[in-house]
Amino acid sequence: MWMNEMDQKTKLEAEAEFRRKRLEEMKKMVKQDGSESSNSENDEVADETVASEEEEDTESTAKENTETKSLVFRNYMPVSENLKTVVREPAKPEDVIEELRDDIEQATNDDNSGEIDLNSLAPRKIDWDLKRDLQLKLDKLERRTQKAIVKIISERLKAGNNDLLLSAVNSNAEAVVDSHMSDDD
Repeated sequence: MWMNEMDQKTKLEAEAEFRRKRLEEMKKMVKQDGSESSNSENDEVADETVASEEEEDTESTAKENTETKSLVFRNYMPVSENLKTVVREPAKPEDVIEELRDDIEQATNDDNSGEIDLNSLAPRKIDWDLKRDLQLKLDKLERRTQKAIVKIISERLKAGNNDLLLSAVNSNAEAVVDSHMSDDD
């Protein structure tokens, strides 16, 4: 049976109907609680009929709606006298100057302001992360370069060219100095 009803109605309609039923039940419970409390206070009050309850319900909701709604004119002043009576007074901002003064004094009196490390706040160069990542690779290449230079020098020593060896060592020393100078730039 439930599946047949679901087939006929959409899911949203079924949910709306369920909510409507729940609200009606809640209204009945509130009215019963209200009538029980009034019966306990005044035994002479008789139970009302369903028709009169519905009329009072519609009247009370209409009154509540008019009472809770009030117009707010933010951008203009109303011309009509009826509207002028409904206008709310504009809200006045609270005075926060004293609170701000206290906050400023507290911030200036903090001892932490002198302990900040300026090096940690200084901006880094744009390519600092690239240099960091490439430094390991460059260190490997530097070791390989040094091994290759040692190998070349040892081969020349074995060949017996001492004059060439002296010039190779000097050129190697100059190359190392030049490479260190270019790294510092």
